[in-house]
Amino acid sequence: MDIPGVFEKMLKSEKPALIHCNDHLDLKYTTYRHLVRYSLAISCELNCLVTRKCVILVILPQPTSSYLLYPVLLGIINSNCSFFCTNWKTADNLQCFLEKHKINFFISQHHPKNLFGGEKYVNCREVGIFENESVFICQHRQNQEEITAHVDDIAYWMETSGSTGTPKIVRVPWSCILPNISAINQRLNLTANDVIYSTSPATFDPFIVDLLLGILNSATILVATDRLRIAPSRKFAEQLFVQTNKVRVTFLQMTPTILTNFGQQVLKEVVFAPESSLKICLLGGESFPKKSLMKCINDRVKIFNIYGITEISCWSHMKEVNLVDDEEVDIGEPLDESIQVEIRDKQLWIGSKSRKCLLDGENEISNEKTLFRNTGDIVEVKNEKIFIRSRSNKIIKRFGKQVNLAQIEQSAMKIDMVERSHGLFLQDCRRIILFYQSEKEEVNLLDKLKETLSSAENPDEAVRIDAFPQSNHGKVSEEKLLDFYRKIQREKCSIDSIEDEFLRLIKQLVQPQISLSTSFPNLGGDSMKALRLVCELQNKYNREFADLLQMLLNPDLNLQCILNYVKDSSKSIQREAEETFKSSNIPNTKTSLELKFSWRANLGKCVDATPSILSTSVTVGSHSHKLMTLNCETGEILFEEVLSDRIESQVAFCSGFGFVGCYRGYLYKFSIGRKEIVWKFDSGAMIKCRPLVLSEVVIFGNYSHEQNVWCLSKETGNVMWCRKVGDKGILANPLHIRIDNILVATLDGSVEILDTKTGNQVFQTHLKAPIFSSPAIVEFSAKEVKIVIAEVNGTINTFTVAENHTLQPENPFKVSGNIFSSFTVFNQSANSALVAFGCHNSCIYCLRVRPEDSLLSLEWKTRLASPIFSTPCRFAEAFLCCCTTSGQLTILCAEVGQVKSSQQLPGEAFSSPVARGRQIFIGCRDNHLYCYTV
Repeated sequence: MDIPGVFEKMLKSEKPALIHCNDHLDLKYTTYRHLVRYSLAISCELNCLVTRKCVILVILPQPTSSYLLYPVLLGIINSNCSFFCTNWKTADNLQCFLEKHKINFFISQHHPKNLFGGEKYVNCREVGIFENESVFICQHRQNQEEITAHVDDIAYWMETSGSTGTPKIVRVPWSCILPNISAINQRLNLTANDVIYSTSPATFDPFIVDLLLGILNSATILVATDRLRIAPSRKFAEQLFVQTNKVRVTFLQMTPTILTNFGQQVLKEVVFAPESSLKICLLGGESFPKKSLMKCINDRVKIFNIYGITEISCWSHMKEVNLVDDEEVDIGEPLDESIQVEIRDKQLWIGSKSRKCLLDGENEISNEKTLFRNTGDIVEVKNEKIFIRSRSNKIIKRFGKQVNLAQIEQSAMKIDMVERSHGLFLQDCRRIILFYQSEKEEVNLLDKLKETLSSAENPDEAVRIDAFPQSNHGKVSEEKLLDFYRKIQREKCSIDSIEDEFLRLIKQLVQPQISLSTSFPNLGGDSMKALRLVCELQNKYNREFADLLQMLLNPDLNLQCILNYVKDSSKSIQREAEETFKSSNIPNTKTSLELKFSWRANLGKCVDATPSILSTSVTVGSHSHKLMTLNCETGEILFEEVLSDRIESQVAFCSGFGFVGCYRGYLYKFSIGRKEIVWKFDSGAMIKCRPLVLSEVVIFGNYSHEQNVWCLSKETGNVMWCRKVGDKGILANPLHIRIDNILVATLDGSVEILDTKTGNQVFQTHLKAPIFSSPAIVEFSAKEVKIVIAEVNGTINTFTVAENHTLQPENPFKVSGNIFSSFTVFNQSANSALVAFGCHNSCIYCLRVRPEDSLLSLEWKTRLASPIFSTPCRFAEAFLCCCTTSGQLTILCAEVGQVKSSQQLPGEAFSSPVARGRQIFIGCRDNHLYCYTV
């Protein structure tokens, strides 16, 4: 970019370059002459410090001083460096980032002593810009060896919003962004007379578009404080758009969230009023808003839907919107000839031969081929036009049904009184909350939506909101919405009787007039409505009603009978809460334990499988069909293979070979050292369990209706024997209990002991509920052995293994929740052992097993943030690690259950953590395997 040419042109210009509006609506003008002078001061100091092209980290100034960014960024560009704007909350995060990405220099409004609290910098220089303002240019002490920007053409680094997964860092070349600016300029014909109101934060790439459009056209850029940008007042709007005022903004580029936060009345009477100064409005980054919000627009204002992704920075398509008709808005035409599109599995991919950016881990890209990037948007093509239907992460699974949150939002938007809506799925309680904006307080939104949506799609609650909270990218912040919702939930009366709540839910879900002598199905209740009712009660009263679902669906049970069960169950709530408080709410004292992020690896799709450790490597599979082995210390990929289907099975290792199953029914034997598949065997049905590898054979279960237990030769993969156990599939891992015996448990509750050599049945019993959890063995001595088996309904069964290879049942232990987690056995001695497991009621339980006692005893239990599917793992002798379905990775004291540390993963987690020394490895539904160090 020819910044020196721009500087030379504007060096003597007294035309306003910047207008800064503070919270009191006072305006501060900066001419191009002054802006150039301040920028040259920055580039002069950088040229003294930096000897070759590198990236400069720009720590964002205070929200009230955002105008400081403009001379800083222009000075960096003029010094032939690239920049990365960020807003760090803590010194530790900042230092880790600098070291991880080997960034040598940073610029901050604050002295580095206030950032780091120590001498972790060198060559710090203060540069005066504006009146009584200055910034500090510093070199980080840890990275004194200069790091180049990898590609000479890189203009800036940008972090994506992470709207479809974990945020990525994108390095954007000038060859990508400048053609984009040129194409937009040709469409819009901006001139030096235009005033651009820059609404995007510097962490969002439309900010760069505003900056470059303004500078290259010698236009004026208006910047405001975060408070005004997020919650614009009517007076502020009048300051910007009324023709008789001095500012007279002509150009807007913003997200629909920022636009609608002006409020419908201000939009109609000020922003889009006939006498408004506004000429052009670009709306992008989110779904195009309701046309009715802008139907008062005068003919002079042009409205565009603009579309693109940071990975091909910044915009790729543009559509001028006709507000007169009611047609839906497509993404428009490509902005330049280099843009190409493909649709793969209903998702839109955008590509270009010339506009190519570098993502995490990429250091160079071939110039020969078109490089396509996934937008994460699900689309539909009609009449050669592309329409966005949903974000990929907006499609969720609820009660076994696929639900599209975007479709719910669109249905709500068709209701006249609804201006904007946003759906949120609360994974821990499986509730859909629909937030909406409306000028009217009472909309009866839920009743209206029942007419168009299915039972699975119907929101559980509709919450009216004055303005949608914004993320750092100016989009709807789901994190802030959730905080808002939790707050209003706490403020609601929490002492409703369970009887009143039960009846209220029945009336809401089926019909307003009910008779307690009628059954739930006879009132029109179905399985989906029953599931929703159970989840609502469990969420509100923080406990499981284990038999409620089955009772609701029983046509022979009337509501009075079911209500009596609910009331009887509720009597134990207070007692259980008190027990939980006594056993688990131990004060969380200060400790040196801390979970620190080490590295992550992208496997392409959800990682639900549990990792496996072999020496210094970790291996895991994912729903992308990928099987990957990585170095435990660095995350470097050592071996990668794409199998024939999804992988949820945990790898079992023996003598350097790995064994793993997949959804298609294949069992694979592979070698990490030789980096090859040794053999594979087709069992005919999905494999989810971890294979059991013995001296000569490998045994596993599958979901076949014919033979669901298989024994293969470990060496050749040939079938030694196979048989059928029970009537359903096997999820639990086979358990080796004697030299020649294994135990198998099925999803219909069947439990069998089989002879490992022949497959013949040695012993058989049948439990009442399905078995998802893998059984565990507790060996006190060679003759005193117990087996622990969990049924999904919360029953923990213990059996003594008799000398004749049969199981002698003992008294069961009952918990108030479903069990999918398996057991971890620890602190084992001749006198006792401890077993820990997670529960769907959000608790981790620790039970003591003794050889002489026929009853398990509760040692402790600790309640976490959401349900637990994963199996706890033990590490460093004294600690347990567990993860909730919402992705909260937690370290607990193994002795008393006290929480010592926690870390929130970016997505849900159904993988179980595994430990190697003080390293923790766990898979996440954001498609990554994570490594943390304690």
